[in-house]
Amino acid sequence: MSYNPAAGRVKVLLKDLYFANGVALSENKKFIIINETHRYRIRQYWLKGKKTGTNDIFIDNLPGFPTGASANRKGTF
Repeated sequence: MSYNPAAGRVKVLLKDLYFANGVALSENKKFIIINETHRYRIRQYWLKGKKTGTNDIFIDNLPGFPTGASANRKGTF
């Protein structure tokens, strides 16, 4: 979800996520990653660039449940 404080509105960016548990912003602020814990994957949602407003799989078929997300400000999560 995205919140616009000036308008006081919330916009849903992604639907049908399965147990979304963790969000992190990329170093260049072009996308965010979102954990889908019980689908063993991480999605990315594009905030800037040619793919703005779209999403795709960042990594799939993880060997365990991804939980929480953070960026280290060095380009990795």
